[in-house]
Amino acid sequence: MKTSPIMNLLARAAMLLLLAVLTSATAWADDYGADKPTRLNSPTIIRTGTHTYTIFATRTDYNGGSVDPSDQTIHYIISEGEERTQNGPSADIEEVYGNIVYWATDNDEPHGESERVTETYFVPTVTITDAGWATYYTDLALDFSKLSNNFKAYIATYDGATESVKLSEVSEVPYGTGVVLKGKPGEYEVEMIASSETERGDLTGSTTKDFEYDANAAYDYYMLGWNDQTRMVQFMLLNSGTIAKGKAYLPVPKADGQTRALTVVLEGESAAGIQSVDELKTDDDAVYSLSGQRVSNPSRGLFIVKGKKVIK
Repeated sequence: MKTSPIMNLLARAAMLLLLAVLTSATAWADDYGADKPTRLNSPTIIRTGTHTYTIFATRTDYNGGSVDPSDQTIHYIISEGEERTQNGPSADIEEVYGNIVYWATDNDEPHGESERVTETYFVPTVTITDAGWATYYTDLALDFSKLSNNFKAYIATYDGATESVKLSEVSEVPYGTGVVLKGKPGEYEVEMIASSETERGDLTGSTTKDFEYDANAAYDYYMLGWNDQTRMVQFMLLNSGTIAKGKAYLPVPKADGQTRALTVVLEGESAAGIQSVDELKTDDDAVYSLSGQRVSNPSRGLFIVKGKKVIK
């Protein structure tokens, strides 16, 4: 029986297609067959704590067999240090600062190495303005000790009885801490540490988004700033606007009679922020306490009027 030219053409096309499939299958077998039954996927990494991470490595078996997760090793290098290894499908690592390079190898396959992955982690940087003061909020534990010649770091504690904020100097802080910084203007990289037992104080903040003022909130919010009237650095009441992420602020439960400004007091001292009594000068007869607060009805005691100490 004779076949038509069209049938012959279709038969030849089918043979070519079958040949291509067989060739592809042979190449696949060469790459992932008996010689290379598995392929390592690129590892993944997740953050599990302040400075702790876990690396996961997985393998794909192209022959339908089981994969022993212990037959692989995870390699990693932190901040150009020494190469470290951990056998198994995952590796828990600590003290991760700066860059980390990680990959996996198959213990049963001399050619089984995954792609190397490089990650760069956030290096905290604080900025002190020309005013010499700043606030900073971090979700990392930080060590300020190596920067003590440039600035001092303080945690802040609110005192409702005296309407003041006490600053206590610290050399390190745990994660979730807001601090006040005082020192030389500039930008400084701060060293991260695993943890700290230092108290957190009362300042808070956010590292992910700006804080938006809400008049209906259960708290009043205060920001560190310069008070032109008292010529002092004080915590000023926020009435509108936002607070940038990474900045620390003070939440105070709402009460009758809001205080417009809270005096800043250094631990062990009576007042902070006043550079000198002479700087506390005004053109009116306003009366101020020695801590810089305006006094409406001064009683007996020592006060400041037009930059001079006055006894009433």
